[in-house]
Amino acid sequence: MAFDILRGKIARAAADAVACLTGSLAERELLAAAGEELLGEREKQGTPAPGKAAAVKAGLPQAKYAVFSSLPEAGKVSEDERRQAYISALELAADIGCKTVALSLSGGESGREEDVTAAVSACTVFLGEHDLSVSLIVDEDAPSPAGGRFDEVKKYLADSLAGRDGEARAPARSSPGAKKPREAGRAAFFVRRKREAEPLRAELGRETLENAPVFSMMTADSLDDFLKQEEPGFSEYLLELLKEKNVKDSEIYRRAQVSRQLFNRIINNRDYRPAKSTAIQLALALELDTAQTQKLLEKAGYSLTRSSRADLVIQYYISKGIFGIPEINMALFDCGLPLLSTGTGS
Repeated sequence: MAFDILRGKIARAAADAVACLTGSLAERELLAAAGEELLGEREKQGTPAPGKAAAVKAGLPQAKYAVFSSLPEAGKVSEDERRQAYISALELAADIGCKTVALSLSGGESGREEDVTAAVSACTVFLGEHDLSVSLIVDEDAPSPAGGRFDEVKKYLADSLAGRDGEARAPARSSPGAKKPREAGRAAFFVRRKREAEPLRAELGRETLENAPVFSMMTADSLDDFLKQEEPGFSEYLLELLKEKNVKDSEIYRRAQVSRQLFNRIINNRDYRPAKSTAIQLALALELDTAQTQKLLEKAGYSLTRSSRADLVIQYYISKGIFGIPEINMALFDCGLPLLSTGTGS
């Protein structure tokens, strides 16, 4: 399974099914691209009832089916009605045997932000229950469809980066005889190493070791003892979390949008090291807080840092208790950042 967001034209999307809302620009593009065959099939089907969907043979080079879902024609359309229209399209595509779906985000002449909200919410719900790959298609000629939806995320990102850059640019105060930055860093390193060696010095005798090099402190026996303190690896800690959360494996790998095969490789191999994106996706699926997420990532040799814009966006959502991958990927897309690599990680 996978979730992606792509710029392009829905009529050129490569998927088993292309899906859109009736009355939208995307529907007009599909009918124009496929010609009379699709138009005839579309007329035979008629317009589906609000909240329902209909599928026809696409007649397109890269898609087997075209799926159309309907919104109410009169009055203000609610977010629930929009979400239900998208869910109906995805469910119908699954029912007719499709494994990949391209879903247009062209939801009409108005309600663009509401359309994004509904589509992302529908994908979050649907992908938590189905093993399909879904791509949201943003028209290549359109501005960001999200409008001001992610303004708060962007403000958080800007504020965080301003603070970080401010620290980086702050002039260093120096005094006569002060060490240069590299010298100061090297001195601090050896002071830290010396402090760490203090317990061993006390045990073996300070006079004996007073002038001994710091790196000769470790004996074979103490190294063995040190290695015995090895903590559980990524897969072992993941299994602990699964037990603690009391959730089914299938629920987690679907929420994380990783394949069952990859999930099984991770939990059955204690030395397996997943890609950073995969580790983040699993943390989101488990709804871990920031500290738990960092601990899980550290088990694979990663961390969420404040020097990465993408990491900052992910930290923002975790701090808000929002864990849906489609929502986070839509924010990353709107900020021009790399998406979580669902379905393609390792």
